[in-house]
Amino acid sequence: MRALLFLLPLLVAACVKQEPTARPQHRTDSPEITVSHPVHSVTSRPDASPMPSNAAELREWLLLQDRIDAASRDRGNDPGLNDCRVFAIPGRASLFAVIEDRGMQRYAGVYRCEAEAVRYLGSLGTHGSNGLWDVAGFEILKLPQLDNPIVAIYATTGHGNGSFFIYEIDEAEPVELLERERAIGEGWKGENRCLVPTWIDLNNDGYTDVVLSGSRHLVYWDERSATEEVIESYAWNPFARCFEPTS
Repeated sequence: MRALLFLLPLLVAACVKQEPTARPQHRTDSPEITVSHPVHSVTSRPDASPMPSNAAELREWLLLQDRIDAASRDRGNDPGLNDCRVFAIPGRASLFAVIEDRGMQRYAGVYRCEAEAVRYLGSLGTHGSNGLWDVAGFEILKLPQLDNPIVAIYATTGHGNGSFFIYEIDEAEPVELLERERAIGEGWKGENRCLVPTWIDLNNDGYTDVVLSGSRHLVYWDERSATEEVIESYAWNPFARCFEPTS
C-alpha cells in the first residue's frame, strides 16, 4: 500500500528549522492489543556493557530488553517489539523518539538515555495502553518560541482515521501543545487525505503559528455531494504555552 506521506508546505525560513523526518507506511485491519512497555526505568544492561548513547545503540538495546521481558513474564496479547525506528531529538543528546512496530500496530514514544538508566517518558499521539494504532506521519521541528524541539504527528486507527498532534519534547515528558481530532482519513480529499499544516507567523508577534488546511468531501441526505475547503488557524499562546484556535 502506498505510503502516507506527511506533507509540509514550504516553511517560513525565519520561523522554522526542519529536521529529518520519518514517514512509516499505514497499516489496516489492526486488532486492538494491550501494549507492555518493559523499559520504564532499566538501570543496567544484561551483559553489563555501557548504556546506549545514540539512536543505533538504543534500537539494539530496546529489542534485546523486549526479548528478555518476553522470556520473564506473561505479556498477554502483546505481540512484543518486532522492530523499532529511533530518531535523535536535535539539541537533546539524551532524548530519542521511537516508533515501535508491534505486530499489526505501531506506537510512538520518547525515551531518555542516562548514564545508568533508560527511561520511557511517554507516548506521542496515543491515549493510554489501548490508544491509537498507527503512525501515519511524523516530523521533528524547532520553533523559535520554544527551547525544546517539537514533534508533529498523525496518529490513526486501523482504518486510517485519526488526529493531528503537536508535542513539545521536554526532558521530563512529552507535553501536548495541540490535538486536532479527525484530521486524517475518511472524508478528506487529496493524495494523503488529511489536513496539512503550514507553519507561519500569523500576527507578526515573533511566534510561529500553524494553519491546517485541506479539502473535505461532503455527502448530503439527498445524495448530493460537495467539496468544502477547510482552513483553520492556531496561534501560539505564550502564557498558556500551547496552540489555540483563532476563531
